[in-house]
Amino acid sequence: MDLFKNRTLLIASMHGKEKVIAPLMEQAFGLQCILPPSYDTDQFGTFSGEVERALSPIETLRRKCLAAMEQYNIDLGIANEGSFGAHPALYFVPADEELMILIDQENDLEIIVKHISTNTNFAGQAVCTWEDLASFAQKVGFPEHALILRKEKDAKEAIFKNIKDKQTLKKYFNQLFQEHGKAFVETDMRAMNNPTRMQVIKETTEKLITTIQSACPNCRLL
Repeated sequence: MDLFKNRTLLIASMHGKEKVIAPLMEQAFGLQCILPPSYDTDQFGTFSGEVERALSPIETLRRKCLAAMEQYNIDLGIANEGSFGAHPALYFVPADEELMILIDQENDLEIIVKHISTNTNFAGQAVCTWEDLASFAQKVGFPEHALILRKEKDAKEAIFKNIKDKQTLKKYFNQLFQEHGKAFVETDMRAMNNPTRMQVIKETTEKLITTIQSACPNCRLL
């Protein structure tokens, strides 16, 4: 599709998604991808719960993309939004649901795709011993996949994120256990800290590319 050739595509992300999105989009459409030098996507919600997502996933996705495009005055943008929970059909199986949007204001075009994958390590568990924590960490692929510790599930304070090594994990667990007698561990689902999710984002990008290449450019797709 020549609509995008030699144009600049803004990737509305702060969590490293450009590593998989940019090469695929540049190869497919002959455009140049750029990343906002300073753009806070956490304002639209965080996986760890400090900022609640106030809107639906699709509306959050759209606003995330449009806000970045407006801030940097670029008329072609792409954004991604992930949700995690039970699979819509396989109720007891965890799933990663990724939405991706491409907005082209020059051609009044919006394309959205959805990709659901059971390839996820999304999990959380209350732990009272180092042995329980170490067992959970091994199961979810730590340290390649980062972890989050907090005093209890859904707690908004005493949260330690971006844990990527055993020494740090043990340090924060001991601190939480001494102060609260317990801890809650969960997978860090931010893309730059979760290679499994990054792979699903890559698959979502490929699905978006296929949709763009096979669809009428005047259609809005979901």
